[in-house]
Amino acid sequence: MLTGEFKARNDIVMGMASGMPSADLKPFVKSLRDSGYNGDVLFFVQGLSVEQYDLLWSYNVRTIPIQRTIVHRYYGDLLKLLKYFALSRKDEFAKASAVLYQRLWSSRFFYYLHYLEECGCMYEHVILADTRDVVFQADPLRYQYKGLNVFLERSDVHFRDSIENSQWLHRTYGKKILRKIGDKVVSCSGVTIGQTKDILSYLRAMVSELMSRRYINYGSDQSAHNKIIYINGPRNMNIWANGDGGVLTMGSMDDAAIKTDGEVLLGLDGTPVSIVHQYDRHPRIHERIKQRYA
Repeated sequence: MLTGEFKARNDIVMGMASGMPSADLKPFVKSLRDSGYNGDVLFFVQGLSVEQYDLLWSYNVRTIPIQRTIVHRYYGDLLKLLKYFALSRKDEFAKASAVLYQRLWSSRFFYYLHYLEECGCMYEHVILADTRDVVFQADPLRYQYKGLNVFLERSDVHFRDSIENSQWLHRTYGKKILRKIGDKVVSCSGVTIGQTKDILSYLRAMVSELMSRRYINYGSDQSAHNKIIYINGPRNMNIWANGDGGVLTMGSMDDAAIKTDGEVLLGLDGTPVSIVHQYDRHPRIHERIKQRYA
């Protein structure tokens, strides 16, 4: 557990890789190391080949194999059984077993939390990032982030305007929560950055939200992330507009809104962003990045 005073010696980037081709892994790890970032990188992995392990290790990426989440559809029913046994340690048991039943994209938050509760004292900053569709153009910690930092998608698209996000939120929490944050700009759960103590608080909130849902669907992690931001209201939180704070989330952007200087993608202030997310939604940019890291 992370307790008391400590002097951090390093930073860490954490992600998950499951059964993805090497062509999707390489842009992340190579661009991260090329950016000048020299901290730790840790992937929780499953279904990778020997070749893919070699690729990750060649860029000094540490790997922790994880168990397959094969019974997630029964998670809510299994939690109900807890009232019949282990009552004194019900919450502990539920948290420990949740990674077996949560869907993969939700279970990663449990793995991140467990690791940082054990090893977080070694780190000053933590970056939680998607891996398949993220690439780095500069050191991701050049901004010297304080507290918890979350990043919005395009500023003119709110929950009520996004069919995908409103459906995810409605399935996960129902109409009441959707009405409460329907006029808010969507924050993407694919990149979150902060000081270790603030990331730990965020992860505990994410785990609590995900464990409170009887059914976890695709997009439930995004829904939990936004409920935490807009309703729970974490302390020491900074909310960055898209293209500000070093992160550009491109998924819902129109091609005409994307600013470039040659092959470099620019942020709101006209300077290169450090982290580019969801570049694969734009075929021309996706192809260019694939060729660069082939």
